[in-house]
Amino acid sequence: MPVRTDAEHRALDERLNLFTWGSALLVMAILFLIPGVDRLWHFLVPFGVVFISMSYLRRMMKTRRDTTGLIAGCTSLGTGLLDLVGVDLQFFPLVPIMLALVGISLILHALLCPRLRVDPDRNAEGED
Repeated sequence: MPVRTDAEHRALDERLNLFTWGSALLVMAILFLIPGVDRLWHFLVPFGVVFISMSYLRRMMKTRRDTTGLIAGCTSLGTGLLDLVGVDLQFFPLVPIMLALVGISLILHALLCPRLRVDPDRNAEGED
């Protein structure tokens, strides 16, 4: 696999983000059109699978990791599976607390992490 420049990694990262969200929204739209799909897990499990699959694809392509997508996918899949096995998510206080903690941690991560990341496996722009 050829070594990509930082600009090429950013472009690929943007394409993969658009592809991930487009796939997730397409899956949701299809599910809304299927009669009888009305349980929470019907939506959360496929949504989670899309994001986890895209994180795996990013790993195989050796590009930037999408930690947020992986967290969102695992959280969606886990919550969907809890609903599938019959856990009443509205009255089971641990699930909303976990979702709130994941959401707060993602917000704090976005606010507190430095914007510039350095990947030692990639060449900087202009280096050959």
